[in-house]
Amino acid sequence: MNPNSGDYRRFQKQASYRRISRHAYLIRAHEFAHKKNRKLNKATVIAIRENRHGLTDKQQAEKYSVHPHTIYKIRHRITYANI
Repeated sequence: MNPNSGDYRRFQKQASYRRISRHAYLIRAHEFAHKKNRKLNKATVIAIRENRHGLTDKQQAEKYSVHPHTIYKIRHRITYANI
């Protein structure tokens, strides 16, 4: 493979990205997240996880204008894991 080709650089970039462990990725998830398109802020995510009013996922989803599966993912720390 030619070191000056675009394929080589792309390969090197992908290879270094793959070396990070899942644990390290979860700790540094905020570095990899696209923050421009976030619909929920830190306070909202914390409120969803606390769920003091005992709302269902569907009720919370309507309240925050997101899909119920998004609420599920937030509660189980699949998304917004860094908060």
